[in-house]
Amino acid sequence: MVKTWIVLCSGFLQNEGTLNGIEQLWSKVRTRHSSPNVSVEYRPWNTDWRKMAEFMFRLRDHDDPPRIMLVGFSWGGYGMVCLARELAKRGLLVETLILSDAVYRSQWMVWRWLSMTGFPRIHVPPNVRDVHWFRQRNDWPRGHEVVPETHFRTSISTPVILDVTHSYADDAAPFHDLTLEEAEKLCDSRR
Repeated sequence: MVKTWIVLCSGFLQNEGTLNGIEQLWSKVRTRHSSPNVSVEYRPWNTDWRKMAEFMFRLRDHDDPPRIMLVGFSWGGYGMVCLARELAKRGLLVETLILSDAVYRSQWMVWRWLSMTGFPRIHVPPNVRDVHWFRQRNDWPRGHEVVPETHFRTSISTPVILDVTHSYADDAAPFHDLTLEEAEKLCDSRR
């Protein structure tokens, strides 16, 4: 049984075949925390989140719910919100969600152009406890506003503004440092 999940998700056009900041961050987290009870996963932005949530649900300890941390960049950040929503359907809590320049992605092709505007908001489901987010304002696409679906359950930090373009927001040192710090807290509390 997996007691702790840390899932990292890369952005558009990034996957296992491309070197990117999320892969580098995943490697750091995996080296420090991966064990039989701690699963550190790398997923591309276009993963089937329903299947991933079902996999996490099946591998849980029925007497001790798993601790979950989700980390994502660009469309992968939006993907982590989608995964959180699927986990909510299965009664699983996400303790920490960390987003770097997360960009809204419509499930409908006709609305995908919205990712290049500042209009949509990313609504975080109430099963997420704490949200930390980073965004940049130097080019497009750029991170969309992150808001809770319900204000009494989810705590969303003030965004950290990165002085980089979108393509480099997954490499940003503050994003990597916070992710490593939060992973340490999550895993230390299980010991």
